[in-house]
Amino acid sequence: MKSIRGHLVRRLAMAMAVLLTACGITVWALAREALLEQFDLTLEAKSHIIRAGVEEDDGELEMEIKLEKQHGFDADSGQFFFEVRSPSGTSLLRSASLQNDHLPALKGGRLEDLYYNLTLPDGGPARAVASVIDAADDKKGLFRGITLITARRSDEFESTVRLLRWLLAATGGATLALMVPLIRHSLRHGLQPLSQLAERTAAIDARHLDTRLPTGGSPEELRPVVITLNGLLERLHDSFARERRFSSNVAHELRTPVAELKSLAELATQWPEEATPEAFAEVLAIAGEMETVVERLRFLARAEEGTQPVILNTVALGDVVQETVSRLAALAEERGLALRTEAAPVELLTDAGLWRMIAANLIGNAVHHALSGSTVAVSLTSASFQVSNQAPLLTPEDVPLLFGRFWRKDTARSGYGHSGLGLALAHSLAGLLGHSLTAELGTDGVLSMTVDLQPAKGGLP
Repeated sequence: MKSIRGHLVRRLAMAMAVLLTACGITVWALAREALLEQFDLTLEAKSHIIRAGVEEDDGELEMEIKLEKQHGFDADSGQFFFEVRSPSGTSLLRSASLQNDHLPALKGGRLEDLYYNLTLPDGGPARAVASVIDAADDKKGLFRGITLITARRSDEFESTVRLLRWLLAATGGATLALMVPLIRHSLRHGLQPLSQLAERTAAIDARHLDTRLPTGGSPEELRPVVITLNGLLERLHDSFARERRFSSNVAHELRTPVAELKSLAELATQWPEEATPEAFAEVLAIAGEMETVVERLRFLARAEEGTQPVILNTVALGDVVQETVSRLAALAEERGLALRTEAAPVELLTDAGLWRMIAANLIGNAVHHALSGSTVAVSLTSASFQVSNQAPLLTPEDVPLLFGRFWRKDTARSGYGHSGLGLALAHSLAGLLGHSLTAELGTDGVLSMTVDLQPAKGGLP
């Protein structure tokens, strides 16, 4: 399993190693350049001394032995060397420190103040500067344009540079070795709020969905996560509460018809002669109501999950509304209701079957619950579909509850003729088709159910 802390430790250690390496190389290069500059300045000074001391005497080049010994070019020193060569490369004069050897010949390059590295005859490293000079007191011009090569043994310089390189490498390694535990400690301390959040989240189960994670002491980076988790817990709590209410409502809704079926079955078992066609008709009606509840629940679940198939066709909504009103006309007349319908010839690309269910549920709900002797108004325009009826028993507080499953104003729930699923199903189907269903209770006690026929954002056309 991958660890964020381990990953961060490795990445930070790698970044630190790269940074230390870059800094070490930079410091080493700058220090070496400074040491080399000082080395070359000393070499240049020696070259100027030799240049001033080389003179012509009776057709030969000479240099004072005292000057040579004083500046470390004698045989006992072995640190500084010089050699003077003619333009043709012939050796004209050399230091006692060279004894019988010669400095390596310069191959190519500009001779004027040319610094370069070479290997001494004894195999040791050295650095040299080559200059074109004229011998002093050379009145006849015999030694003009001659080359002076001044060299200095550089093994001590190379040793110092190597020591500096190893010191920087050791210092960088030690620093990195010390930084890794510090990085681990810092990350352990810095990620502690994340561990605490994980522990608190792990302690929340289905029985404690009302628990909320504290946001006050959370780091700024974790606050959005905590807020999101609290929102998720809130939704889960509401969802579980809805499911518990749903289960309770289903049990309550089916308890009465199941009890009646049981009573009829017991009656038929004890007194077979009572199993009349009327009794079986009552059993059939109860079973039909239970089937309606189950079927509506199935449609409602698929609509809310978005798995209900939608078959698009051009539908004449006016015809759908008129057919629904015609089917409910007898019930409206029985309850003393007047059905007033105003349906414009509206066509819409939608699912005809689902729209029939929406219209049937909205108009049927109004016919079943409208005040006896009042009017149910059904209106269809290109912008909306609206059903209105008198609902004197409803209050503004009831309106948000109208689309809830099994909700009815009658808390006693007498009878099982109305399952309380019609409006919830109509609301979900309207959303599935890309529209919105809203309820509004007027000050005159008229309840209006309105389906906005304009497509919702992201809905069907």
